[in-house]
Amino acid sequence: MLKKLIITAFLPVLIFAASNSGTTAGAFLKINTGSRSAAMGGAVCGLSDDNEALNINPAGIAQLTVSQFSGGHIIWFSDISIEHIQSTVPLSSSLVLGLSGLYVNNGIFEAYTSGAVSAGSFTSYDAAAGLSLGVKLSEKIFLGFTAKYIIASIATDSGNGYAGDGGLLIKDFFPGISFGASLQNIGTTLKMGTTEENLPQTLRAGFAFSPAPEVVVTVDAVTHLTEGDYNLSSGIELEIVPDSVKLRAGYYYPLNSKIVDFTSGFSAGIGFYAAPVNINYAIVPGGDLGFVHRVSAAFAFGENKKKESKQEVKIPESNAALLLPSAFPKKKTVNTLVLQSFISKTLREAQKRSIFEIIKSSLVNSKSIKVLFVETGDLPVEELNSMLVISGTLEKSDELVDATVSLSDPKTGKELVVYNFKTGSLIDTHTKANELAGRIEKYVLGFGKAK
Repeated sequence: MLKKLIITAFLPVLIFAASNSGTTAGAFLKINTGSRSAAMGGAVCGLSDDNEALNINPAGIAQLTVSQFSGGHIIWFSDISIEHIQSTVPLSSSLVLGLSGLYVNNGIFEAYTSGAVSAGSFTSYDAAAGLSLGVKLSEKIFLGFTAKYIIASIATDSGNGYAGDGGLLIKDFFPGISFGASLQNIGTTLKMGTTEENLPQTLRAGFAFSPAPEVVVTVDAVTHLTEGDYNLSSGIELEIVPDSVKLRAGYYYPLNSKIVDFTSGFSAGIGFYAAPVNINYAIVPGGDLGFVHRVSAAFAFGENKKKESKQEVKIPESNAALLLPSAFPKKKTVNTLVLQSFISKTLREAQKRSIFEIIKSSLVNSKSIKVLFVETGDLPVEELNSMLVISGTLEKSDELVDATVSLSDPKTGKELVVYNFKTGSLIDTHTKANELAGRIEKYVLGFGKAK
């Protein structure tokens, strides 16, 4: 099922790539300036959860809840240097404004006449400025749009053009997996003197998922529509020190080009976080051309809010919600389920937490169950005026994880029903967690009517 889903999602990228190669102007627009994303092979279209989303998928900025400012420096090939800045400002709970700037210094060149006589020197540069808007349509669906002004200059000649980007991001497109897609540099031609060429139109799509809380895995497919290239990239981000240090690696693979040096597709990097500042570094091999180094820094004017709300809220009877104990309404809520963290003596904390989050996500995203889920921590469940308590134990047996999930009476602690399932993989866990959510729905609805 998952293979079919991935093929279906990536199919437009392969279909719309032009079969004939062409030339484009503004090639600098294809450069991924983000240090974090570059370290992950550029595969962040389905993630896009920071300022670097402005470079890859503008829909991602709609996830941000606080203002951010970032910038960086790239040491490119042949004495070329690149400077870039990005800024995002939330305008409301559903709108985020983004600003970006890019400047490429192509260096100083010697000029000669037609008779090979030295005529001094000249400079060349490229630049682009973007204005973006991220829109949050729901807790799962985000859209983004960018308008760009582009300049190219060489010696006394210069040209300009206009372009736009569009992006889509869907959280939990498949249980535990996010999907993103973007179309970039759609606009006018760039004219330099008597030469007029198209911009490098780029179509990309990608997935992101977390097999464990401290790990993010991504994969993207990319094509430049008028150039006939097909590319796949993948990345991984591993948090080795909680909230402080992250290691990253990635690989970029051109599907329809002959690869001589497979090592040139690798990338790596590291990120250091000390709120509100984080610094990212990436290194990307370029074969015989050497290495490209990227360094960037970002400042967040606050901490991004999580989905959990810490303020007292009113719970619409027709909707499910996820709250922390301190946010639980004081009034009686009879249709309430309490979801407690699962217990395990044989699994690492990260593994246990990952399985718990999958089951929690499956329950919270249910369309038919109309209840409130609370992860209680140390709060006594009898104080929550809840209908049922969901708890569980996880035990590892050989290569399988044996899950036992029970529904209990919060007043007496008596078990009312117990569910068991065994799982040997992440995908299997997703499937069985969804099945479990369906069985819990039926039981809760029947229990509520009987009560």
